[in-house]
Amino acid sequence: MLMTAHNYARRHASCGPTFHPVERQSNPNRMSQDLGVEMRWGAPGHVARLYRNVRDHAPYTFTFDHVVIHEEDAPEEFDYQPSVARKTPVGMFYPLSAYMLELYRSCQTDRNIFSALAELDTLRRGRRALDKEMLQSRQIVICKTSKQNTSA
Repeated sequence: MLMTAHNYARRHASCGPTFHPVERQSNPNRMSQDLGVEMRWGAPGHVARLYRNVRDHAPYTFTFDHVVIHEEDAPEEFDYQPSVARKTPVGMFYPLSAYMLELYRSCQTDRNIFSALAELDTLRRGRRALDKEMLQSRQIVICKTSKQNTSA
């Protein structure tokens, strides 16, 4: 039987992505904040820590588009929109939405996308009290950065 790339990926995909709460680490920089959440998928297990990309023009807003992963957690290439990525001294942070699109497009995951996003939303709702506490204690530092073209 001829094995197409699609059939091969389907047979070797594993459940995921799943989202798990983890202890928050120190923020890698002022504009990328650790969310205390990991995304896991694949076999062998891949892990990507999730961060919040603090936007210069709206530092207190938070949407799914603001969730990013560090370049070290993205083992393959994928397309992304440069305006939602962030280049920092510790590396590039890419939008989670673009990365998840690639995982599904390449059949590396087999979990229903709506279930995965609902799980992430539920997990984030549980963390909002912590986020509010961080804002009130002023642990979130807002600064202006020069806009750079992140498409390298």
